[in-house]
Amino acid sequence: MNVGILFTVRISSSRLPGKALLEVRGIPMIVYLIKRFKAMCSEKLIICTTDLPEDSCFDIIAEQLEIEIFHGNANNILHRHLKCAEQFFLDYIINVDCDDIFSSPELVERITSKLPMYNVVYSDGYPFGTNLFAYSTEVMGFLPVHEKQVDTGWGALIKNNPSFTQYVIEANSNERNEIRLSMDYMQDFLLFKCIIEALDMDTRVVSQNEIIEYVKNNQVLLSGFNNKMSEGQKLYLKAKQIIPGGTQLLSKRPEMFLPDYWPSYYSRAKGCKVWDLDGYVYTDCSYMGIGANVLGYAFEPVDEAAKQAIENGGMCTLNAPEEVTLAELILKIHPWADMVRYAKAGGEAMAMAVRIARAYAKKDIVLVCGYHGWHDWYLAANLVRGDPLADVHLKGLDPSGVPQRLAGSNLIFHYNDLPGFMKLIDENEGRIAAVVMEPIRNEYPRDGFLDEVRQVTSKKKIVLIFDEITAGFRICCGGSHLMLNVEPDIAVFAKGITNGYPLSVLIGKADVMSAAQDTFISSTFWTERVAFAAAIASVNYFKEYEVHKHLMELGQYVQLKWKELAEACNLDILVGGIFPLSHFSLQYKDALAHKTFFTQQMLSEGYLASTAFYLSLAHSKEIVDGYLTACGKVFQSISDIRNTGGSIINYLKGPVCHEGFQRLN
Repeated sequence: MNVGILFTVRISSSRLPGKALLEVRGIPMIVYLIKRFKAMCSEKLIICTTDLPEDSCFDIIAEQLEIEIFHGNANNILHRHLKCAEQFFLDYIINVDCDDIFSSPELVERITSKLPMYNVVYSDGYPFGTNLFAYSTEVMGFLPVHEKQVDTGWGALIKNNPSFTQYVIEANSNERNEIRLSMDYMQDFLLFKCIIEALDMDTRVVSQNEIIEYVKNNQVLLSGFNNKMSEGQKLYLKAKQIIPGGTQLLSKRPEMFLPDYWPSYYSRAKGCKVWDLDGYVYTDCSYMGIGANVLGYAFEPVDEAAKQAIENGGMCTLNAPEEVTLAELILKIHPWADMVRYAKAGGEAMAMAVRIARAYAKKDIVLVCGYHGWHDWYLAANLVRGDPLADVHLKGLDPSGVPQRLAGSNLIFHYNDLPGFMKLIDENEGRIAAVVMEPIRNEYPRDGFLDEVRQVTSKKKIVLIFDEITAGFRICCGGSHLMLNVEPDIAVFAKGITNGYPLSVLIGKADVMSAAQDTFISSTFWTERVAFAAAIASVNYFKEYEVHKHLMELGQYVQLKWKELAEACNLDILVGGIFPLSHFSLQYKDALAHKTFFTQQMLSEGYLASTAFYLSLAHSKEIVDGYLTACGKVFQSISDIRNTGGSIINYLKGPVCHEGFQRLN
């Protein structure tokens, strides 16, 4: 049985480039790692790196340590492993990731004792960053070794294949530990440096137990680097292995807030309080369920209506009468509308609206302003050259999977840019089915912009669709278009009116809406009862208690105080958004780093916070004042760092938060 221990490494890294070559007492980190394995293991040691020129630097290290080196495919780790195994006639590979400088060589003997009987053997439950993973080269034939891109997540591909025989070496109760010992960021390196120097690892071989005992006995050191992984982060690591993108919603990715330190998951929520998986309680002054809980979490009048619907049967062969009750309620608030259709999510309701508009107009082109979901009709905008959606929503929305023939069917214009809008109207005369836009979001219409859009679309018989999904009933009961006094042909509501229950409502004029009968639009779960009951209770509460007045008043107060606090700290701030959906940005070159620092420090103050604050009925003046006090402290910290000439990045515990859409792996 020929076993090789592969030290998988490369210079490039999105988090900490060149980390394997960072030095402690003049010795690169990778050398500390390999020397421990060389002293304790008899298996063949091989540095397995890429064929990129930058990774030729590892040749010198291999020569100095008198071990083998292999250069292979830079994009597919599995292909690299396969070719390495072929070159050195390996039957089994034990992979050691060079992020994990304190990987345990003591586990090798336990792993090799099981290899003849299993295809895959790996350890689990030991401190994060110390486990090992081994597999037989026989399994290569069942893996994507020839695919263009396999970087991270390859271990899960092997573990999740039921055709492989597997054995897991579980840590016992004494060996289990929640310490995180993986080197992903500069903070990790500084911790490792302390450990290496304290244990004199440059002069002697240190056992795994000695490393773990040192860390366990020096909790002050560990807390200084905050290297204990939260339950939420541990679960998120698992999620990224089995859920593409980690979460169902881009806006809920921890990387959008505080990479590696965001609580990530909740155990319960009530009002504007959130309990994470470790039992910590936070006040949510960020997005309140990404705009879905305008009345607050677990709002009893709405939840009780939902519970009653559940008790009466949430689904049935017959239809729920609440469909009609909600339709009548919504139409009474909107006298201009005649008919209603339902869906579950805002994005699918917008896709429905566009389908109806195209069926009515018997034309294809849609002019779009703003964000309206993930469906093909919307992402088709990015099939043309450039990144048209970057300015109206997010950067980097790759339309992969969207049929190329949809290119040119969705054309972008910008809010309050009447000349740009008219240019598209003129260039596509007679071919436009609909204009899709949010009547308001970050700014109010200027110079009669919205009225002009209505006049033009009416004159040219183009369907005007208003997306009220986020604004909802926040500005007034019924949607922002009522306050702006502009009537569309179709309006779409969803999370802004249901307080967390999955239902979207599409309302419109009879002649346009009737086209829904000319095209197939149907789904079983659009008929379930619970969300209808919750939506009725929610809308009635908005009407009776004029919730929008509370949101507008507090939102205006928050925006004013942000400006005052920033001015007091001599910070350059830009504040915007409609009052219930307020946001700010610090006007510096490294704005994302400032945003990340703000979130990091506010979390330590007990707040889930970003640079946006979606107000809810659960936010009282007292709660908001507490939040603003914490904001003042963080603003002052930012000011102090800037006044001393320091870089805000050096004060982050982890990496800078993401902006826009990007792959996690």
